[in-house]
Amino acid sequence: MYWRQLIKILFLAAVLCLAGTWWFDSCSCATIKSDNALAMLNDAERNWLQQHPSLRLAPDPEFKPIEYFDETGAYQGIAAENIRLLEQKLGIKITIVHKKNWDEVLLAFKAGEVDMLGAVVPTPARGSFMLFSDPLFDVPGGIFVRKGSEQQGLTLQSLKGMRVSVVSNYTAHDILRTSHPDITLDVVPTTLAGLQKLSFGMSDAFVENVATAAYYLQESALTNIHLVGTTDFKYRWAIGVRKDLPMLQQILNKGLKMVSAEEQRQINNKWIPVVPAGWQISRTALAAIFAGGALLVTVAVVIWNRSLSREIAERKRVETELETMNSTLEQRVSEEVEQNREKDRLIFQQARQAAMGEMLHSIAHQWRQPLNNIAIYTQNLELLHRDGLLTQQQLHDDVRIIMDIIMYMSNTIDDFRSFFRLDKVVRSFRVSEQVQQALRYVSSRLEQSGIASEVVVINDLELSSYPSEYTQVLLNILNNAVDALNAARPAHPSIKITVDAVEGRSVVTISDNAGGIADDILSRIFDPYFTTKPVGEGTGIGLYMAKVIVEKNLGGVLTACTYEGGARFRIEV
Repeated sequence: MYWRQLIKILFLAAVLCLAGTWWFDSCSCATIKSDNALAMLNDAERNWLQQHPSLRLAPDPEFKPIEYFDETGAYQGIAAENIRLLEQKLGIKITIVHKKNWDEVLLAFKAGEVDMLGAVVPTPARGSFMLFSDPLFDVPGGIFVRKGSEQQGLTLQSLKGMRVSVVSNYTAHDILRTSHPDITLDVVPTTLAGLQKLSFGMSDAFVENVATAAYYLQESALTNIHLVGTTDFKYRWAIGVRKDLPMLQQILNKGLKMVSAEEQRQINNKWIPVVPAGWQISRTALAAIFAGGALLVTVAVVIWNRSLSREIAERKRVETELETMNSTLEQRVSEEVEQNREKDRLIFQQARQAAMGEMLHSIAHQWRQPLNNIAIYTQNLELLHRDGLLTQQQLHDDVRIIMDIIMYMSNTIDDFRSFFRLDKVVRSFRVSEQVQQALRYVSSRLEQSGIASEVVVINDLELSSYPSEYTQVLLNILNNAVDALNAARPAHPSIKITVDAVEGRSVVTISDNAGGIADDILSRIFDPYFTTKPVGEGTGIGLYMAKVIVEKNLGGVLTACTYEGGARFRIEV
């Protein structure tokens, strides 16, 4: 055992000597570049910077070590240091905009609320709405699985039929959903969430860049995950620029040319350890290595022998504790997963019961007028018969009208009954048809409250999914909009529904003019049992179930924001 440790110490000494030699050589031979990048800019570029004294950049708030906000809210990571270096080189001011997650960052970017993105990987889908700077740095993509799965050397092609976790709207999500439609994607909000789902067996694999995944694996101490393959694409990060700002792209590229290789190496080494390359071992250096190694060995062996016994004892203690924890971990995880499933089943049942109450109210209102009409026609027939004025034609016409009314009422029952069908069969349906059906369900509430509704169909897709559950999501959002409008009482209450398609995915937005959602509760509206309604008037599960259905059952994304004086919900499937 001691000889093994001795070899390790010799190797460490050699590496230290070589690293010192390499550092000295690289520092003495580094090319000195001028930081005055403004001298490289032409008149048009300088004028553009004068007209845009402050540029807005929205980072991914949780994408370590590439970019993130630390506990104080400061912008950190590899991209952050590159951005600060560009500010110095170009003499520009970049304002950092805070957003909740990457999905919100992309929405703000597309809406023109920000000018730049700190670190994005160019993909064909992103190229449709943004420009890219020259590359900052690149990292390979990795395929991760649980230990013990006996899967090695995986490729993207071998993931067919597997449930693969990817972070929403990250590079892997963009590429896999377009280039590998045969892979079942499990879209998660963060890298940590994807690793945790993989660790607990809720997915079969996780695809992400190696640097970020390794960072979160170390930070979260998930020990049952390992790398088994790489992707056929690399993560070549660049700065994202709005499509309408080509001059900014041009300026940033000139600034990047002023960043020296030494400056870039220092940034990368701070966040991603790298092995220096490009040097050769000379005979003089080799002799120095052995001389230094011999000296280090003499000192290190004495220290090592004294600490070895203590280390062995400590290692045995830690191994014993780990064995104890591992023996109960599987059982504890299983119990926790089952508790969460039971909670979800209970919440789902409560949500359907609440929806059933709304339905019964709608049925009662829709039947009230037809029943009144039947009563009027029946009384009219009786009066005509009593006065001897009832003709065969009159009887025939009134009976036909009454039967039409009864048929309308029967169709209403069929419509509502189909909503409560609990089958889990995938069916094809038009998005606009489900929207119209949901509006029919709440038409009575809209009429009672004097709320105008408008449906705008731009692009209508046909989906293969669960139409009943999709309708339930629409109903939950529409009923919340009606409640908000009744509470706010604007002069002309209205609900607008837009049906569109983006990159082959259906996008439905539901907007109202009830004043919007307060900033302090926007991040909590999808939490279970959270409600702003008075006690007894709200369950707090409608929007929670809507998000669960969209993101777990339908494989989509549900978000909310305040837009033009009202709330806007966005359903992407």
